[in-house]
Amino acid sequence: MVNTSYLVEFYVSNITFPEFAIASNKMGFNFSTHQFYNLEIFPLNTSHYSVEEIIPLSDEWYLISHVFTADSAYNYLHIGNFYSDENTAIDTSINNSGKSYYVIDNVSVSSLLSSNDVLSERKECRIYPNPVDQDITVWVPDDTPIQIIRLISATGKVVKVAYFNDFESKIKMNTAYLTAGVYILQIVTPKTSFNETFIKL
Repeated sequence: MVNTSYLVEFYVSNITFPEFAIASNKMGFNFSTHQFYNLEIFPLNTSHYSVEEIIPLSDEWYLISHVFTADSAYNYLHIGNFYSDENTAIDTSINNSGKSYYVIDNVSVSSLLSSNDVLSERKECRIYPNPVDQDITVWVPDDTPIQIIRLISATGKVVKVAYFNDFESKIKMNTAYLTAGVYILQIVTPKTSFNETFIKL
């Protein structure tokens, strides 16, 4: 939906077989209004988001997470590296074959709902104090457990993701390390997810 913000998340891992032993950057995503049956006409050197850091050779999964605001009625999501070799950075310290192969898992695209959007599904959510200098408290009523809190900058960058397994409905988070500005807290519960905006002093 146009002008709606979405949280796009997926995990990538570099296959470390000798024939694919190269680490690179520019892994990201593109939305489009139609499918591309011919890869030669796929837009090159452009993406809605891509990571600048090189994703290392590792058996670990690397989370790519970014908030994207739709500027068109997109129907398709494309994941990969959409940049030429000249515009892709690689780890030259590794003796490799010059080929790279990443696998992708757990792709999700979820809308960032405002408090009013989910008012019928919950009584109230509070974050305080706002503006905040040090600690900010997130509280959901009726002992509804908070599962995930994502801290998102005004530019859409996911600054921090915190997971909770202790079924608490009130969470205190430190914000002292943040630079001054506007941020979004996306709070995920078993029933819904929504976002609240706060100002860091």
